[in-house]
Amino acid sequence: MTEPETVKRRSPIARVLRVVLVVVLLAIVAVAFLPTILSSEGFRNRVVTEANRNLGGTIELGELQLGWFGEQRVAGLRLWPGDAGRDEPLLDLPAASFQMEILPLLQGRLAVKAEVTDFNARLVVHEDGSTNLEEFLGVSFGQRPDVGAPTKHAESCPSSR
Repeated sequence: MTEPETVKRRSPIARVLRVVLVVVLLAIVAVAFLPTILSSEGFRNRVVTEANRNLGGTIELGELQLGWFGEQRVAGLRLWPGDAGRDEPLLDLPAASFQMEILPLLQGRLAVKAEVTDFNARLVVHEDGSTNLEEFLGVSFGQRPDVGAPTKHAESCPSSR
């Protein structure tokens, strides 16, 4: 007679450790490729579309290059109050690059070098006191004073005894 074949079964702990190892490796790969994913045209377009849906203005973004090391680049960034092309843009940033140093960041300090080319910003205050920045963000920063109305002062509060 022949001896029965013994089937090696892995312990449940070994299987769990194997699954955990695979998940950790996949997470490391995903984090390593995160700047590439975020820089892709498809992701950039989705972010811009969602931002435009939630803002009162329009964002245009020509190029975005991100990486863990080296320069981060932004090109063709324009912020429009309302629809693009209606008036002058609130912000026009043809090109900018940023570089963060990793070692100070790991020590809890932020060290950033930035280079901006031909930056133009245009803040407009409308007759009602609102600004094109408020229009872009779709918010109001506060009450508008009545034109020609006397200034209201806070009344003193009665003291409690």
